[in-house]
Amino acid sequence: MRKIVMSFVALGFLAAPMLMLQGCGDYTGDTENTYQESHYTFIDNGIEYGSGTVLNCDDANCSVMVDGSGTPVKDGDDNASDGDAVVGTYSAAYSQSECNAAGFFFCTIEDKCLNQRVDDSSSSCSK
Repeated sequence: MRKIVMSFVALGFLAAPMLMLQGCGDYTGDTENTYQESHYTFIDNGIEYGSGTVLNCDDANCSVMVDGSGTPVKDGDDNASDGDAVVGTYSAAYSQSECNAAGFFFCTIEDKCLNQRVDDSSSSCSK
């Protein structure tokens, strides 16, 4: 019995310094809270367009608005106000196709665009 007690005491003397060193060690890596902005994309003909891309929409579909040279129009461009929706920009006035193309969830029960991501499984009309 005495040998067992002595073994535990010896083990305690060995383990204590290791625990103290670990507790006081330098932490490496990212220890700050960081915020990563959510990015929205719209895919048109297999090409991904990011937030700020202006869209032209009809009742069922949207497509990327392009200028006279074929360059996609971005929010803030001269003719951006001619578009129907902007990828990643929420508006309660969006139709269902505009809402979904912009990246937001359209609640058909309430018949309105909600400020919830369309690709988030927790998006619902009951929030």
